[in-house]
Amino acid sequence: MSEDQFHKKMKLEEGMGFAKVRALTCQFCPHVRHLPVLGPQCKLCGCLMRIKSHMPDATCPDNRWKV
Repeated sequence: MSEDQFHKKMKLEEGMGFAKVRALTCQFCPHVRHLPVLGPQCKLCGCLMRIKSHMPDATCPDNRWKV
């Protein structure tokens, strides 16, 4: 699925929490690496995405989060 197809799908799925939308967005990001125990980590800011994606005021250092 391309990134454009992904964003169209996300617009169709109403009621999805912002954390889930952010986590799915990160799956397509070239700046995310997957650590064996800790899960996805942003290579730009070093944050663990399982935690950061749930923080309402958090932002993506690459401006990929629209919510």
